[in-house]
Amino acid sequence: MYIESMNRSLEPSLSFGDATFIADILERTKDVKHARRLTAIRFRMLGYSSNEVCRLLSITPESLRKWVNVWNQSGEAGLQPVPRSGRPRKLGSEIRDLVVERIQGTTRDGEPFTATVFHGYLKKTL
Repeated sequence: MYIESMNRSLEPSLSFGDATFIADILERTKDVKHARRLTAIRFRMLGYSSNEVCRLLSITPESLRKWVNVWNQSGEAGLQPVPRSGRPRKLGSEIRDLVVERIQGTTRDGEPFTATVFHGYLKKTL
């Protein structure tokens, strides 16, 4: 009985769209996490087993179950990543602009900045 209900919860509903609809969204999305979640749902719609989807996408069965349940409740919008709280970035806008300018530029010798050269530059400058 438990296994039956578990498997039923891993069936994505077609009420929010089918595999073709998801393929169209995948072509437009730029977020890797969103694409991975949608791919898992699409694979299940295409008939892949839960074990196959988990193996192919290197995800846990719990993640797949959660994503399918979210899809069944909210559709594609529910699978969008949400901003997470946390410590704000240390770089102010002036430093960020300087970093972008330097990355796109070259050293005094005319060489492009490498990660090592740029690290040394930042240590001297800041």
